[in-house]
Amino acid sequence: MSNNSTSEKLNRLKALLNDYSFPEKIYEGMLREIDQLLTWAIQAKVSPGNSANDVRDVLGDPFAEIGGGSTFSWLYPCEPPEGDIAFNDLQGWYYDLRFQDDELVSATKENWRFTK
Repeated sequence: MSNNSTSEKLNRLKALLNDYSFPEKIYEGMLREIDQLLTWAIQAKVSPGNSANDVRDVLGDPFAEIGGGSTFSWLYPCEPPEGDIAFNDLQGWYYDLRFQDDELVSATKENWRFTK
């Protein structure tokens, strides 16, 4: 894979994640595209031990941040695992990137429920 296509994929991912924050910009198939690019980026460009700043440089700003201090998670929207269902805007599937002491510990798909 050339650097140009890598750069284009990462730029596309960041643009999609930004647009996903605005309900009027969401379109059918958008979450699938985010999920595919995010899965690729996490597997190819992000690994445990990366600093939070390095992860942000690769993936862009998280959709949500949970926790604080030395232990926190960044959430990025994704499709549910095969055979599971998507939820509403208060409950859904996210890549949960967990950090400890500013270093990435893990990146897994998790079902999160938010309250108003």
